[in-house]
Amino acid sequence: MTITVSTDSEPRDLHPGLDGGYRETLRRQLKDAGPAPGLEEVRRRLSKIPGEMTEDFLAERGGR
Repeated sequence: MTITVSTDSEPRDLHPGLDGGYRETLRRQLKDAGPAPGLEEVRRRLSKIPGEMTEDFLAERGGR
């Protein structure tokens, strides 16, 4: 699924299959969200997860 966020004053309905209420909720959340964390912040957050995630990735991929 692809979601496009536009800053146009006139919103275009690029995805008519998405529920309007859901789209409005996303717009509000994105408006209030700060900037995405940088790579170092992501690494810092991930480093707090105990163990390794390799097994999780392999299980999700069905061993591929």
